[in-house]
Amino acid sequence: MLDKTANSLQRRLLESERLMDETGCYDGITELRLRRQDPLKFETLHTKLRAYCVSAREMARRISASPGVREVGEMVVAIYTPEGDAIALSNGIMVHVHTMSRFIKWMIRNGYEQNPCIRDGDIFANNDAFIGTVQVPDVMDVVPIFHKGTLVGWAGAVCHELEAGGITPGGDVCLAQERFTEGLFVCAEKIGENDEIRRDYVIRCERNLRMPIYWVLDEKAKVAACIDMRESVKQLIDEVGLEYWQRLSKEFIEEGRRAQLARTRQFDRARHLSRPHLLRSRDRRQAGVPAARRPELAVQYPHRDGDHQRGQDQARLRRHAALGLSFDELHPSRHGRRHVRDAHSAHELRGAGQ
Repeated sequence: MLDKTANSLQRRLLESERLMDETGCYDGITELRLRRQDPLKFETLHTKLRAYCVSAREMARRISASPGVREVGEMVVAIYTPEGDAIALSNGIMVHVHTMSRFIKWMIRNGYEQNPCIRDGDIFANNDAFIGTVQVPDVMDVVPIFHKGTLVGWAGAVCHELEAGGITPGGDVCLAQERFTEGLFVCAEKIGENDEIRRDYVIRCERNLRMPIYWVLDEKAKVAACIDMRESVKQLIDEVGLEYWQRLSKEFIEEGRRAQLARTRQFDRARHLSRPHLLRSRDRRQAGVPAARRPELAVQYPHRDGDHQRGQDQARLRRHAALGLSFDELHPSRHGRRHVRDAHSAHELRGAGQ
């Protein structure tokens, strides 16, 4: 069983989200202590986790009978914290790293640790987009990782199925106009125990799919990948210790968050400095200031609180700046878009005059 304490995972998830809101850092990790103490060990362990994921994915590709997985590589595997946040991932379809995270958190929030319970060797599957996936053909499997009776993480794998049992054959049910024609739904179900897929689940797949062989063999490939990652993580914890692993996994996520923010700032600056060649020469000469440094043309993005209108205004400003129109001409009015229309007219008149 998972824990002696009821709702322990729910409390841990809520606490992690609270610390993130209060500190702005994942799980309240404001200092990367392990990275500072031994950066070489820190990077070595992260490389190991990444290698575990890549190796498990390649093994699953060779087990799978589906051309979509075996030849195209429509698959990704990842390792997660007990609360469902990604620690390391393989190459593949990156969007599903987050969808599997949503799937795990949905099970936690809906009390799966009490019913149907989370035990060592269990296998959970899902392809319901309202729980955590993109579409019905994207079927994901996750297995819990236990170390001496303590849940220390999850291993997950997802791939795109070539047949989903929808109103039309194939893996893209483009004619489905409602949920009930999309195909076979597996809604966060426990499909296996003791590392073995249940026979009744296989029968359901066989009775509801046109080509069940691809779905069933892909399930076996994903479960094999998850088991491989699970055993590798358990071996790593035996080497570094449980307490070290719990801190290390959180620091990996926080370091990744900071690195992504740094890359985004560099991207913003690169776009900001790359605008002058799109502007007219008279704008670049304005007051002898390079156009890329004019404040009215600065690249800005919507705030995290959902300031969508401001983002649209800034995007419109950047588009029309390439035409050489001034900021005052382009600034949208609160009472309509009259200013924008007048700006276009002014631009046409200036073009005719030239």
